[in-house]
Amino acid sequence: MISSIKGRNGGFYLTKDNQLNSLISIVDSIDGLKKFNECMLGLAICGDENPCPIHHAVSPVKKQLIEQLTLKTIKVLAEEVKKGETHIFL
Repeated sequence: MISSIKGRNGGFYLTKDNQLNSLISIVDSIDGLKKFNECMLGLAICGDENPCPIHHAVSPVKKQLIEQLTLKTIKVLAEEVKKGETHIFL
């Protein structure tokens, strides 16, 4: 995900290969993807065949979010911020 150099002048940095990591891979490595597959109401049984009351409203949004996180890379995210198209406020 990220590269590092040990020592007094070391630190963390992104290589060109690191910049090509998708945002979904970062989410997966930190939190996992379990939440994307769970019922939003917390029900044990929920899916296309046995939907909860909000399943059909939430399912397309989840799928679109997964798709966007899969397509967007760290490089694309950084370029959007540089261009002022998006912002990161800390």
